[in-house]
Amino acid sequence: MSKVLRNAVIGGGVAGLTLSLGLSDSTLFDSGEYHIYQPSILYTSLYGKDEKKRSIANIYRGEFRNEKVKKIDLDDRRIISNKNEYTYDRVIICTGTYPDPGSIEGLGRLAEDSGDFVSSYTNAMKVYSRISSMKSGTIVTGITYPVYRFPPVAIEFTILLEEILRKRGVRKNFEIKFISPFIGAYPARVMDSVLTPIMKERGIEIISPFNVDRIDVNKREIYSLEGDSLIYDHAFLVPPFRGTDIIDKCVNEDGFINTDKEKLNIKGYDDAFALGDVTSIPSAKSGATAYLEAKTLLRRFKGEDALYDGRTNCPVYVGDKRATFVVSNYRHEALRIYPRRSYYYARKFLDMFYFYLIRHTELIDSYLRRFDPERFRSQEHTQQGP
Repeated sequence: MSKVLRNAVIGGGVAGLTLSLGLSDSTLFDSGEYHIYQPSILYTSLYGKDEKKRSIANIYRGEFRNEKVKKIDLDDRRIISNKNEYTYDRVIICTGTYPDPGSIEGLGRLAEDSGDFVSSYTNAMKVYSRISSMKSGTIVTGITYPVYRFPPVAIEFTILLEEILRKRGVRKNFEIKFISPFIGAYPARVMDSVLTPIMKERGIEIISPFNVDRIDVNKREIYSLEGDSLIYDHAFLVPPFRGTDIIDKCVNEDGFINTDKEKLNIKGYDDAFALGDVTSIPSAKSGATAYLEAKTLLRRFKGEDALYDGRTNCPVYVGDKRATFVVSNYRHEALRIYPRRSYYYARKFLDMFYFYLIRHTELIDSYLRRFDPERFRSQEHTQQGP
């Protein structure tokens, strides 16, 4: 048994890295060597761009263990990895969420053949290869299950794909259909009222609610729990996502950790916490959410009575060099924020300088203050503009 770890941080994504960089006595575990800028997976699927990643050891100069954590015993405060066993004073689980295409009949084979635009660089390259070669047909995009990573990603992919086909001069050769398990394309009603008209203006048919039951890859047909079906020539779908299996208790049926939505401790424990996509809290599974949770927990560890307010801040490209933001918290549902070119450049700034910003979080904090829900409640920001 190794030494007792003061703060064992499990997972080197946004939440785990932000927390570790802010703690002087943390040990960071991750089975991979790299921290990946997740939106780059989407850009790979559409434009063939390289995955944006950096070595975790180069970003975080503290104690990093490149090990796969297999089990955590919350009662005995014990961590079992593929290389060693550890005990801890505090553990913070930030393992994210993983795709589970095999949970829907036929989706695993579809993903193997055509990839997807959200789970990995390898799958994104499959999508890019397919997009680059397709000449005509019916395209079906969308969401297969209500729980998934980065809520706007399917809409963003679909709008940008339509733009690519339009600029290529082949848009007339395709029908594009978007499926959603929600009533509307996007789960937040107010933002759906912003995004749905953009999709319809571009000739994208929205079919909802459409909960995927199974896919017949040979017939190229998608069946819904509602009893409907769709024929496709090309399908690019977001798979269901699951939580974690490294703890045996305190998880819901999808494997997400039951977490206090404000204090961020695992329910029933004062020495175990969960951050980011792996939690069950009612907030978007996005990088901004993970970052804000980590910053809240850092303040709590310093003795402040800080509470996470449910803040989300998801940028959404809508084509033609415009973007919008999905901004909300526990007090305010997602606000109606119309796309602007200035928001596009704000998003581009984050894309370009992410790996600098993650080590200089005061700049991220300034960026997020600009898009605070209270600020956006003013009429100035909820009307259409340049």
